[in-house]
Amino acid sequence: MSIRWGVSSIVVLTVALQACSAADHEEAAPLSGVTAVSAGFDSNCALIEDGSVRCWGSNYSGQLGNGDLGETPPDSFTAVPVRYVANAVGVSVGQDHACAALADGSVKCWGQLPGPWLTERPSQPALPVDAVTAAHTLAAGRNHTCALLTDATVQCWGNGSLVPLGDGSPPSAPPSPWASAVAVAELSDVTAIAVSSPAGSCALLESGEVKCWGDTWVDGDTLADESLAGRIWLTYTPTPRVVEGLPSAAGISLAHLYSCAVLRDTTVACWGLIRENMGGTGRPSVVPVAVADLSDVVAVSTGDSHACALLSDRSIRCWGLNSAGQLGDGSEVSSAVPVRVQGIDSAIAISAGRYRTCALLADSTVSCWGNRAGGCSNGLCSHSYVPLVVRVSP
Repeated sequence: MSIRWGVSSIVVLTVALQACSAADHEEAAPLSGVTAVSAGFDSNCALIEDGSVRCWGSNYSGQLGNGDLGETPPDSFTAVPVRYVANAVGVSVGQDHACAALADGSVKCWGQLPGPWLTERPSQPALPVDAVTAAHTLAAGRNHTCALLTDATVQCWGNGSLVPLGDGSPPSAPPSPWASAVAVAELSDVTAIAVSSPAGSCALLESGEVKCWGDTWVDGDTLADESLAGRIWLTYTPTPRVVEGLPSAAGISLAHLYSCAVLRDTTVACWGLIRENMGGTGRPSVVPVAVADLSDVVAVSTGDSHACALLSDRSIRCWGLNSAGQLGDGSEVSSAVPVRVQGIDSAIAISAGRYRTCALLADSTVSCWGNRAGGCSNGLCSHSYVPLVVRVSP
């Protein structure tokens, strides 16, 4: 492994945004028939029961997938259909791109695809990924994407010069084409995967262990270089390593500088750089720390500086930064302890993006809150402090 950097302080920038009003929320048809939802950096996508995919939010890199080569349609606050994708069974949104797993085990991705094509062709329609034939679950980040395969192993692809893909190659190696997937080394019996921006990846094993590679936090006291002792470092880890001190996990989620896991006792523990507004110390920790006042959790999802948990009663609790209403409690007041999201009592899945969160509801619709939440047919609003129903383009 090689040291990337140590962290002493982080400055969080917030942007003034225009909030949604009732007048902005026009009565276009709700997005329906949804089976999965994924919130990314500035855009979101939903898998529809007919195998199609619809996306909404920012489209500066073609990440909504509704354009063609060299064509980037404008942002959309209502869900638009992704072109050239059919028979999808899974979807994941990264920073500037998104990917769908198809029924035949193949994968297609669109937007600004990581790898050598990044500068040559910044906006791509949905294109196939080479060497992936048995994918059923995806996790997209900034510079890479990973697929959980039907044999419980993992493949990753992207810009190998920036991201250790888990095959043991150093990050300084020449980048392979974005569409060339490699097998993650020393990894089997995987039940779930998660990636972060720019370069972290983790896998949950059947045993409840979590193994991570790429950007990982390491105690300097455990490294051979004595000059690194006494601090926590963010390192390049070329192959998976176990997260120590984490009790048996049932789910995982990664963010830019921290990670969280749902434990089998239905509580949540997080590690990495946990800021004060998320209940942490503002200093990185390699030891997972329990989130206070949170139990009966069935899923957790992490945003840039906030996180949300789905409870067994189908309500949602969120905590952390709330500058754009991403906690969904009707305010813009940040909270270090979990607060209840207003008006959600039938959620069956959640996904947190940079400054927003989305929930898939039992009636197969989607509600989102925070920045780029959607639900504003006229496109005039930027964020909502409470959940809004995502709607389709007229």
